[in-house]
Amino acid sequence: MEYPPNDHFQMNLDKYYQYQKAKINRSLRFFHRQRLDVIFTTICNIRNTKSGCFVILDAGCGRGANIIRFAQQGIQVVGVDISEEAIKQASSWVKQEGVQENVTLMRGDITALPFKDESFDFIISSDVLSVAGSTELGLTIMTKLLKKDGTAIIVFPNSNNIFWCGIFLMEKTANVFRITLPEGNKFERYRYRDFKKYVINSGLIIKKVSSVYVVPMLHISPYNKIESFFRSKYPFKYLGSHIIIEAGK
Repeated sequence: MEYPPNDHFQMNLDKYYQYQKAKINRSLRFFHRQRLDVIFTTICNIRNTKSGCFVILDAGCGRGANIIRFAQQGIQVVGVDISEEAIKQASSWVKQEGVQENVTLMRGDITALPFKDESFDFIISSDVLSVAGSTELGLTIMTKLLKKDGTAIIVFPNSNNIFWCGIFLMEKTANVFRITLPEGNKFERYRYRDFKKYVINSGLIIKKVSSVYVVPMLHISPYNKIESFFRSKYPFKYLGSHIIIEAGK
């Protein structure tokens, strides 16, 4: 089977995230879908073991990819993003899919969220803390908002991955020759052992670690199947372009 599958969800991802505008559009399309699939599968598997209603906070929801998927499952989702344009695009997608009754969207900063403590069963923070300004503060607030039996799914760029090592060398070279790089490259990457300390200090307990996109630029279906098997196994779970932490209180 082709990956990413050209299903209805992927067609809307292509529309709202506009991968074609990026120079590495094929890679973005591939590993973004991988991340979304892991987040979706993880939360659905946990949800299936529990009863009752659930509320998800997507802290840094972007244009609404996670929101749409969970809202279509009948789950209440709150999406917050600092970008007014992202919220506008997410709102358009929500209306297109007719899931308004399950979605609340608002513009806001994840380091200053206006919710009561222990409001959410699940919190998603996907590739957001790297641009939040304060990783520690963002994690601390997320911990307060998460219910005692809740789960946080935290995704961050892994500085030990071969792709980001290449970007690091490019940045150093640009500094030497005084070359201005695109704004899109300016965000924080982390080593797992450093990010782990932030998570523990915030009061969260790490339950599982996995990663996506261990070998960049390899966009074939067999590779995705192999990686799906190895992504949570040592040492591969520490080698992907993005590390995914499943944590609770």
